[in-house]
Amino acid sequence: MLNYALLAALILIAGALGTFTNLPFYAGILGLPLSDWISGHQATVAVQLAALALAGLALIPSRRVRPVRNLAVLSFSVFLAVSLAPAFAPPRAAVAVDLPLEGEWAMVAGDRSTLPSHHYTDPSGRDALDFARLVNGQAFVGDPEHRASWHGYGQPVLAPADGTVVSVRDDLADAPIGLIGQGEGNMIVLDIGGARYVVFAHLQQGSALVSAGQSVTRGQRIAAVGHNGNSISPHLHLQLQDRPSLPSDDPEVCTFPIVFEHTTLTRGGREYTPSTADLRRGDVIRANR
Repeated sequence: MLNYALLAALILIAGALGTFTNLPFYAGILGLPLSDWISGHQATVAVQLAALALAGLALIPSRRVRPVRNLAVLSFSVFLAVSLAPAFAPPRAAVAVDLPLEGEWAMVAGDRSTLPSHHYTDPSGRDALDFARLVNGQAFVGDPEHRASWHGYGQPVLAPADGTVVSVRDDLADAPIGLIGQGEGNMIVLDIGGARYVVFAHLQQGSALVSAGQSVTRGQRIAAVGHNGNSISPHLHLQLQDRPSLPSDDPEVCTFPIVFEHTTLTRGGREYTPSTADLRRGDVIRANR
């Protein structure tokens, strides 16, 4: 009973951290019917209800203890506990910047844990964040196979701080939805001082409005959101690191956690205006400009 109850509790915690938020999103990209009738919030609630059902079943006495089953459940619990533990640690050496986007955006990948963030296992992109534009809670309208159907596609990317442009690439064509390439795709690297460099990736082809060596000011438009490189759909990949090298070229790159100033954060249906927003997967954020 305790074994199953522990697993149920860990699943509930994982859901609270946004681990299941993107289930409908990825199902839609893969052409599965799940995304037609369930939202990210509903997916999380469904998984959490299943966890509660699991806890309830644990109260039903079994005729005999099954060691193999108990060991399997315990192993999954250990995996969840180890994977989720870093998410509860406060960010170390976090860098505060402005949100480089306009309107409401969901943080769809990123967190200090393996489960909410596919970036976490890669030291050169561990603290990276991915943002998808939301309108009325939806990332796209119409046919998701068309890039123009995605609310984020072509939206402005802004400088999150004063700085100097280190490098720019925007010659790569935007890919069909669901086709995943390699590397950062079109990108801009911005030096914001103090050995801190911001990388913007998957930018729209031909959208760069700056060039290497140019100084930019906080809030200045520098490019637009696109879909190329290692991207499953239009979104902005953002990371802050200790050197100007691209992560795909330099495995020694180390990243810093990013927190955002001057924003409104929506988490669990409630709005906050924190002094600095430390995002979890599934959070919705907008700049207060």
